[in-house]
Amino acid sequence: GGSGKQSLTRLAASVHGHKLFQITATKSYGVNQLFDDVREQYTYAGTKGEVCFLFTDNEIKSESFLEYINGFLSSGEIPGLYATDEKDQVVNDIRPVAKKECGREFQDTGEWLWRYFVNKVRARLHFVLCMSPVGDKFRNRARKFPALISGTCINIFFPWPESALLDVSKQRIGEFEMETDPQTKARVMEFMGTLHRLMQQMSEEYFQRFRRSVFSTPKSYLSFLESYLVVYREKFDEINVLAENIGGGLKKLQQAGEDVRLMKMNLADKEQHLQLATRETDALVLEITEATGVAEKKEAEVGAVQATLSRDAKKVQAVKDDAEQDLAVAKPLLEQANRALDSIDPKALNTVKKLANPPALVKRITDGVCILLHDPLDYKWCEAVMEKGGAWIKDSWDAGRRFLADMKVLERLIAFKAPSEGGKGLKDQINEETCELLLPYLNMEQWNQETAMKSAKDVAGMCMWVRAMFDYIQIAKYVQPKMDALREAEAELRVANRKLEEKEAELKIVKGDSAKCQAKLDAAKNKKQALEDDATATKKRMDAANNLIDALRDERDRWTQQSNEFKERVRRLVGDVALSCAFISYCGPFNAEFRNVLLTDHFYNTCLKLKIPVTENLHVVKFLTTESQITDWQIEGLPSDDHSVQN
Repeated sequence: GGSGKQSLTRLAASVHGHKLFQITATKSYGVNQLFDDVREQYTYAGTKGEVCFLFTDNEIKSESFLEYINGFLSSGEIPGLYATDEKDQVVNDIRPVAKKECGREFQDTGEWLWRYFVNKVRARLHFVLCMSPVGDKFRNRARKFPALISGTCINIFFPWPESALLDVSKQRIGEFEMETDPQTKARVMEFMGTLHRLMQQMSEEYFQRFRRSVFSTPKSYLSFLESYLVVYREKFDEINVLAENIGGGLKKLQQAGEDVRLMKMNLADKEQHLQLATRETDALVLEITEATGVAEKKEAEVGAVQATLSRDAKKVQAVKDDAEQDLAVAKPLLEQANRALDSIDPKALNTVKKLANPPALVKRITDGVCILLHDPLDYKWCEAVMEKGGAWIKDSWDAGRRFLADMKVLERLIAFKAPSEGGKGLKDQINEETCELLLPYLNMEQWNQETAMKSAKDVAGMCMWVRAMFDYIQIAKYVQPKMDALREAEAELRVANRKLEEKEAELKIVKGDSAKCQAKLDAAKNKKQALEDDATATKKRMDAANNLIDALRDERDRWTQQSNEFKERVRRLVGDVALSCAFISYCGPFNAEFRNVLLTDHFYNTCLKLKIPVTENLHVVKFLTTESQITDWQIEGLPSDDHSVQN
């Protein structure tokens, strides 16, 4: 097989415009399926046109197939091909065709029409039997079915000439991209044709030595060409991938070396920055230490002032508490005086001041009020007089009348207890002399609320007011020094508080400056730490890169050597692939001894003769496979000998 019988048949059918038919042989394909296919082509040839029926020896599922073909070649008919009803249908279909073509010779009988149909089939249906003469099968079939010889035209296909082999290789390889010059590519195509002719000669030699026939057909040659294209592309891509990987690895190593150099420069620069940051940090430490000392000193001063103020505040509070305790006793008296003032009726006062000679108690009450208000009296000293059956202090009614004649008498009384601009009222200006002047009046038996209400009702409120003010003054004379001391202490405390506020403001400023220095120090420390971390990380990366470069030093030498060898491997690839594919396509039927002879004495020497680059002592198995593939085959049960691995 592989000489082009089927291809030539398809070409001839296309040139002549014939319908080409070839059965599709399956496991269940038998005589019935064959009859169906032949019947279909019979009908087409008898009624429509030319048919080329292609039949190969691989499609002979049963020898009976050849029996029916032999009958057709002998008589144009195959017995039992059509049933009676199918035959009648064919006759009916061919009748109008026969009537039109035969004219007067037409006979409208079944036998005549069937013969007309068979003749049409014999003229239009062409069986082409593509069979190989190799072996005994064709010889035996020719004896059993003589029409295979007598009823056919035999075309014997001779080996392709070397020019045809070269043309085919040029057609297949000519446009294929190869990493070589045109002259070497032309020599490779010449090698392929020469090798095919050589294998035909070596097959004869192999038959003479081992009495075993081996045929190198055009199919082997075409397989050789196709495998060359596939293997060359695979190996070229494989070498390119390896070259790219190793080239990439070498670039990475080169880049790593450059990175190490840059990291060294960068590390030196970072160390300088680190030293500068260290000096800045040390200067800031001194600055923050000084600022902290100032702040601590200022804080101690503020603390001392605060302690003094705390003690003074406690003393002031104690004085205040004591004064307030005494004032708490005097407060009801003031309230009593206020109530007494509230009870005074201005109309009643107008009535009293109109009296020419009011009751004795009224006169004494107005005298007491004038004494409190520091109004002048009419007498210079106190003397007793008998009036209305009793002893009385001499009165100053004229002064009392003037007092009552004042339109603002009540305002004067109210203002008497109110505080002035200095924080004291007129009541607080009463001294011991005033109290001594009031005392004779107050000691009189008639000076009380009951008597006043009876005999001096209109000025009874003034009577009680004088009494309440006198009692208040008796207490206030003890409280006043305390209040004065309290005011002085509070004034001193306010001064001290202002001083404390100034000190605290100064402390706040100092602490603010200290905090700023501390912030600068923290920032400097962070910057220094960041520089240290960066420098440490850079040093680690540099050390890791150095370790990697040192570890891959031997590997780098090997990669460099391999990288230099890739170009040479690509240059020899045209010859290596040619030898390997020739081994695959042609050496399979030969034994191990003859394979080695072909590979070393013929294939390799032919490459050298044609000046095709090739690897000396090429190991085909290692070139085409890998150790892992061979191991997998052996795990699956393949013997470990070289011949089995080659197969």
